[in-house]
Amino acid sequence: PDTLRSGGCRVEVDPGFATRGQGQLAGVKAIMCHHTGSVSANTWKVVRDGRAGLQGLLSQLVLERDGLWRVLGSGQAWHAGTGGPLLGIPTNSANAWTIGIEAVSAGIAQGDWTAAQLAEYPRGVAALCRRYGLTEQQVIFHKTWAPGRKVDLAGWPGDLPAFRAAVARHLVAPAPRPPAPTPTEDVMNPEQNRLLVELHLDLGARDRRT
Repeated sequence: PDTLRSGGCRVEVDPGFATRGQGQLAGVKAIMCHHTGSVSANTWKVVRDGRAGLQGLLSQLVLERDGLWRVLGSGQAWHAGTGGPLLGIPTNSANAWTIGIEAVSAGIAQGDWTAAQLAEYPRGVAALCRRYGLTEQQVIFHKTWAPGRKVDLAGWPGDLPAFRAAVARHLVAPAPRPPAPTPTEDVMNPEQNRLLVELHLDLGARDRRT
């Protein structure tokens, strides 16, 4: 969440994200961009929880139609599938070496990307690139990894070269002021939650004694 905020992105954190995933990532060698193929308001829940025949987590991040970033997990996600090798990532191993982003889009050839998504998708990816020491050349679409099997991102104006160029512009620009977390957002890790519960219990016991 802090990485995205450092790039000026609006972020909503799903409770439990810090321990959600299919084991730990081996590292981050690329950022892989997808579209969901659906514009349902609850598409992000499918990405988090999975679907018939495929258990969640399906991607660590979701970009909503209004430009909001949802952080759903921190471990490996089942988003890449068969493909490669590419960028030093062995064949069929991208789940272990990439961060996956699902943008909510119908995925039609003409494109149905909102103005917010056109602005925020490269912005958020650039923030991730800064965090992991990547360049725009290490930003790929799903179809880059699995040509002939996948079509996403479909309809992005200018396709991957234009997307990478937009990421590069953000990488050389000064970092914006991060938005403040929303008051209701749960961004504590499990240890912080445990300590807070202990504090409440201790204060409650003191109140009862007095």
